[in-house]
Amino acid sequence: MDVAASLEKASNMCANGAKEDAHHIWDKAFSLYTGSKVDDTDFGGYFLYNLAQIQCQEYGTCKKGHMAPVNLEIIENFVLGKNRLGLEECDAVRGNAKRIRTLMTVPLIQGTLKIAYELDLENDGRQRTQGEAAAFLTSTIPIVNSCSSPNANIIYNDLGPGRAVEASYEVIKAALERSYDCIGITCADVGGLINIRGDGYLPRAEPCGVDLDLDEKEGDKDKDPSPSTSTTKYGASKENENGESGKNIPLIVGLSVGIPSLLVLAFAGGYFWRSYQKEFDTANTSGKPRGSGSETSDSSADDTGDK
Repeated sequence: MDVAASLEKASNMCANGAKEDAHHIWDKAFSLYTGSKVDDTDFGGYFLYNLAQIQCQEYGTCKKGHMAPVNLEIIENFVLGKNRLGLEECDAVRGNAKRIRTLMTVPLIQGTLKIAYELDLENDGRQRTQGEAAAFLTSTIPIVNSCSSPNANIIYNDLGPGRAVEASYEVIKAALERSYDCIGITCADVGGLINIRGDGYLPRAEPCGVDLDLDEKEGDKDKDPSPSTSTTKYGASKENENGESGKNIPLIVGLSVGIPSLLVLAFAGGYFWRSYQKEFDTANTSGKPRGSGSETSDSSADDTGDK
């Protein structure tokens, strides 16, 4: 059971009077969001909490060592929701659950944009990159489709299997940005891809809608971002008390199907890519042409070691 489905189940249990079970499922949703190895692996964890932490630095919405604004607000809503479960304020709990689900889309959209940038503007057509594109596509398409099927079709036609190497970053970016209002996020929530120096944005990767001043952000580097730094400043509602949306089912489907796909494809892509490289190197020890001198050297070294 994933985060979005657990939140929905806990909200329904609250409405049906199963308070203790609702508490358990709510806690389970939080565990599934953060994971159990947030800081104990080379990657800092594998779940959405860590993805949001990585993407917030890539997109200039937080500084290194600070918690992503998305994570701060999600945790705030988890705490509020749990307290309201105890008070049996079930409508308010639905509002907290809805806000969490909405914010969870931010790192997925950021990841989709980053992969599109690598495919298009950085000409990275490796199988692993294409696999990550497919995983992020699976996560975002149901969500975008619930707002606009034409925009979803545009994204699918660019990032779909076998098409990703010809993806247009600007087309995908524009299609996603047209859906932000409907999804419930802002340009400032997503941010823009930061260059390697950290003093500006990558070409054509700046945020939409707002002109974020990185120098001003640098001046605030000693301040922890508040739970609503990006969302309330630029007009998105911090919480919907009534939880009325009509977009819950597509959002849950997107998060339920996409997040496991993202995790599985990311790891499987890396595994099979390494396997492919190993087989390729083995096949070329017989003197077949190699793609570069460095590869020949690596293969020779491997042969020597095997002997």
